[in-house]
Amino acid sequence: MKITLSKFFYNVLCNVPVCFSLCFTAMMISGSIDWKIFTMNFFFSFTIAMYVGLYFPLIKIGAKFTSLFKIKTDTYYHNIPYRILSTLAISFIFYITINPVICFYNVIILFDQDIYSFLYSLAINILPMLVIGFLTSLISDLPAYKISTKIDK
Repeated sequence: MKITLSKFFYNVLCNVPVCFSLCFTAMMISGSIDWKIFTMNFFFSFTIAMYVGLYFPLIKIGAKFTSLFKIKTDTYYHNIPYRILSTLAISFIFYITINPVICFYNVIILFDQDIYSFLYSLAINILPMLVIGFLTSLISDLPAYKISTKIDK
């Protein structure tokens, strides 16, 4: 799989706001903001998100999911239903790859708690993380696309 300059910049421009908002949301759910932990979580989640964004066939997965609803997938830019459903599928993939890893790191490794605390933390984070990840992705997607295509067509 070839990684182009535009694909790299697109992923950076999408993943920075998504990872920032997810880490900030997680800190708000925990009740306090520790900027050291926030920064570690941000860079850890950003690294995972970049790997997923660059090496997983997210566009194909989003198009396949959208086609299940009989929505045309020939254009993404001016097709709102396609954008929404594709972003939903892709946000779910990011959620299942990033959230359990970061949650495990924080609860089990960093704070030395038990597996029940880990499962509880996962459970209370499901809805806010999915919603914030989806909305941030939806908002950052088009500006990231416009900027990255100007860098490298």
